[in-house]
Amino acid sequence: MGASTAGEIVQPNCSHGGTETASSSASDPQASSRSLSFGMPELSRATRDGLLQGDKSRQLWLQLIEECKNYYMKYCTLIDENPYGAYKIIGQKMLAAYPSIEREGKQKWSQFARALSQSVRSERFRRKRKSLPVTQQQQVPPKRFSLSRNIVTDITTALPEEEFNKHVQELQQEWGSQRCNTSHIDMLFKETYCNRRQWLPQLPTGRLAPILEKFPCFEEGSYVLQEVERMMLTKSTAWIDRLSKIIEVLRDRLPSPNTCNNISDEHVVEVMKFIEKSVAFKKGKGVKSKSCITIADFDISDADKSHLCSSSDLSPPRIVVFMDGNKCVDGYIVGDNCKIRCRNMNNVGVIFITFLACYYCFDFSYPRIYSQFLGFLQQYVMHDPYCHEKSSDHKHFIAQYQSLFEK
Repeated sequence: MGASTAGEIVQPNCSHGGTETASSSASDPQASSRSLSFGMPELSRATRDGLLQGDKSRQLWLQLIEECKNYYMKYCTLIDENPYGAYKIIGQKMLAAYPSIEREGKQKWSQFARALSQSVRSERFRRKRKSLPVTQQQQVPPKRFSLSRNIVTDITTALPEEEFNKHVQELQQEWGSQRCNTSHIDMLFKETYCNRRQWLPQLPTGRLAPILEKFPCFEEGSYVLQEVERMMLTKSTAWIDRLSKIIEVLRDRLPSPNTCNNISDEHVVEVMKFIEKSVAFKKGKGVKSKSCITIADFDISDADKSHLCSSSDLSPPRIVVFMDGNKCVDGYIVGDNCKIRCRNMNNVGVIFITFLACYYCFDFSYPRIYSQFLGFLQQYVMHDPYCHEKSSDHKHFIAQYQSLFEK
């Protein structure tokens, strides 16, 4: 290797044994990160063969992201100096070498680059937190709209870290298989509960994608409910009964009262929207409430359904319900560019309970735009006092109907 010229520094390339020259000019401090080139990762034979054979299974995808993360974190320490440019280059090179990584997105390599970026960030955060003194590790940043009840987990039941990681990997593989064993998934899900409750508060609030990546079973709303049942030591049937009572109390007080004896899914949705509107932030200088409930006909095109269920990064969870007449036929909780399906549920009310349960399960703060509706559900469905800021309309609504809710 020749000597570097004055005004230049020699930096190691991402590929083994290579070097790269970057200008250290003060007028262009980002020149070094822009000039970096990123080599191809060293993949295991099984991963490489699967990609070349066109395998698009979730199991192979997760293994690919894991191997790429380990490679680039070890050999590309400057990857975060220009993250968009770095992951773009990596994505383009990987797509050229392994066309089977193509997924739907802005670019054919976008999903791969995004998954790799998330995996690298999560690993850096984990290592940084692990290196903190014990007293600092135990301090969880306060949440503006946190739950009033602190869920205590018995740390003596936690698995050793190595065993926990094996269980998680086994759960991911089982979930990704074509013939997954539900009983085995339930067992792994239960055994990793304590470790999961310790891991989740360490994540930045609102980050749903890394949670679903690590525990893909949360893509089904039933597992969200199971988790919160364990947390609250209560069966979800109790929450369903309380919500049904609220519907019964309020259905005759709607602007267009329900004259039928039977309560349909349509009536439940109408009452939920009535509550949301009645307790919302509407006045003052602060951020006003927005609706977290989207209702659509089931007969719309698949493209329209996909659009309704799309969300941006870090967007808070919200509800999308598809109706066929007065009956709910499908529902999702969507947020942070992810979606959780609520299926095989007896009534649409369970979707609203699953919506609230997501904030409990994933340890998310309530966003101000949804906080009043979520706070109402927390207080009267979960029987967990909501002690944070309430709108004047919220206070008036509770004063009007509290005696009926608590009968």
